[in-house]
Amino acid sequence: MTHEPAVTRNEEALLAGAGCAPKVQDRYDFRLSRLDNTRWQIETISSIAEAWIRETLESPLTQSFDGEIIVDVLSADRLLKEAHARGLRTEFICCSGTDTI
Repeated sequence: MTHEPAVTRNEEALLAGAGCAPKVQDRYDFRLSRLDNTRWQIETISSIAEAWIRETLESPLTQSFDGEIIVDVLSADRLLKEAHARGLRTEFICCSGTDTI
């Protein structure tokens, strides 16, 4: 499944030429990091991602939401698949570096 980038390559080139290149962190909505063998951290990077999390999660959970969620791998997979279906992007941090999901 492919996702449209927030900024196309042509738009990025035009912005860079105008001295307004988007920040690297602006290209992702979430950051997924492995904490240990059973826990994963999902961090919201963009305001769009934070708003989506607040409307997606149940009300009691969003009251304590501070921009990051620690979950198991199945919960991370389910949440991020739903986010990707809505066009949100994830930066995946792993042992070999970073990747875009």
